Amino acid sequence: MSNFYWPFDKNFFILLNIAVGGSWGGQKGIDEGIFPKTMEIEWIRFYQCTSKAPVIDPPHSTTRVIGIRSSANGKFICAENGGNGPLIANHDTVSGWETFDLIILDGNNVALKSHANGKYVCAENSGDGPLIANRSQVSSWETFTFVNRGDGKVALVAVNGKYVCADNFGNSELVANRTSVDSWEAFDLVPHWFYRVDSF
Repeated sequence: MSNFYWPFDKNFFILLNIAVGGSWGGQKGIDEGIFPKTMEIEWIRFYQCTSKAPVIDPPHSTTRVIGIRSSANGKFICAENGGNGPLIANHDTVSGWETFDLIILDGNNVALKSHANGKYVCAENSGDGPLIANRSQVSSWETFTFVNRGDGKVALVAVNGKYVCADNFGNSELVANRTSVDSWEAFDLVPHWFYRVDSF
């Protein structure tokens, strides 16, 4: 069964090109006057088997670079102020502050390391405080359990046994204070390499 996941055990890049062939260039080769040409890409879709929870990518991978999109407002979670502020779902695109290492600890237990400051995301005050990337090592407050919600959605359970919530339609800091899951507690994990295919 592990061979089934083989394309996803390595990071891949997509190379796209415009091929010139046939008689377009004429009999004496390619007419340089036909260039430049452009290739426009409207969208690209990637598929992966979802028979397992979508958060655990390949069985042999322990770290994956991701963006986390909130179902509450469709925005990406950001480690505000370079990681010095609490996490909040308020950005439309992914760059350094919105990028995290998803580190698989065991089973569905994971840690999140922010690219904003290189620190681990913590459910402060044993889960009663907002999530913030301010820890140098992983312990119980920095460990989250991912729960597969179907349709590529996941929920995060913090040290206090409660679900992480993008409260107030994602306009408030992330905090683990919910006992059930709805849209405010559901997230998409978006592989960061997706954003490398955006323009040419």
